[in-house]
Amino acid sequence: MDAVEKTLLRVCELSLEDHSEENDAELGKLLPPLVEAGYVHEEPWGDDPAWFLWRFTEAGIARAKTLGCF
Repeated sequence: MDAVEKTLLRVCELSLEDHSEENDAELGKLLPPLVEAGYVHEEPWGDDPAWFLWRFTEAGIARAKTLGCF
């Protein structure tokens, strides 16, 4: 398992947990390589450029399933 796959698994775990500021902070650090890999899509949300919505892409969901996350 490479670093991106480990990151994908961690983000998957965080997405299943209750929302918290700590989880948001960790997600903010983990999501960029997943966006680059095509596993996550981000889009702006609201007026603050630091705020965004994210979701797993079809490729991200498929890879997470093969890794046993979903």
